[in-house]
Amino acid sequence: RGFTKFKKKGVKDVIAFPQAWLVNNDKLFIQKYGDIKFKGNIRNKNKTIKTVTVTYKNNKFYASILYEDFNSYKKELIDNIVGVDFGVVNPLTVTDGDTLKYVGKSIKRRLKKVNLQRLRQQRNLSRKKKGSFNYNKNKIKVGLLFEKEQRIRKDFAHQVSYRLASKFNKVAIEDLNISNMTKSSKGTITNPGVNVKQKSGLNRELLNIGIGRIVQYLSYKTNKYGGKLILINPSFTSQECNKCRYTHKNNRKNQATFECLRCNNNINADYNAALNIRN
Repeated sequence: RGFTKFKKKGVKDVIAFPQAWLVNNDKLFIQKYGDIKFKGNIRNKNKTIKTVTVTYKNNKFYASILYEDFNSYKKELIDNIVGVDFGVVNPLTVTDGDTLKYVGKSIKRRLKKVNLQRLRQQRNLSRKKKGSFNYNKNKIKVGLLFEKEQRIRKDFAHQVSYRLASKFNKVAIEDLNISNMTKSSKGTITNPGVNVKQKSGLNRELLNIGIGRIVQYLSYKTNKYGGKLILINPSFTSQECNKCRYTHKNNRKNQATFECLRCNNNINADYNAALNIRN
């Protein structure tokens, strides 16, 4: 309080330009800077650009272009409800009552590979003298690997949300509070946490998949294509039998197996939860 807080170098290096337009589809005219060449594709090139936000990150410049779009993207959707269960072993279990799909195992393999590369570079960075040439060079490598992880999650979220929102008119998912679910497992000195190692591992897996981003994309894409996103109370979806509705914690034998104590319904636990969400 009372002191000027100076902008730190390398933190939120962002500037917005209210006036900009395309030149020959390969250059971007920005006020005061003239024509600037760019790489990548711009969709809807005939639209009027409202603002261009330029970000400097990891020794690269990125342009985010905002334009007005009044087109309708409504589609003819299948008149059916699809249930989606989020998990750790199977990131997404998707069912419409007849078909079943386990989605997301490939993204876990891709993220694991990039994650190991990033950890290796972070170890190298910790041995460098802060501020030196090699330190800054290594820092950019770490930043680029962080970006790669983000792009993988973003691409997965876009693909999954598009496939669901552009096909079904109703998508049912669990109304999860991600921030509460992924709180620190250590607890406090007066109230220490239990099963800290297991809980921290679960937190890491939930955040690694990017469930919050998938829900965010589903929310606007279902609205865009004329569908509806339904949020279901997640309580007991993993313990309730999808056939006889009997609920008991011992119905779920382990992570993978669900066996109802009343009607002996034996089914994959994630599939059972997805059916409950759908129903």
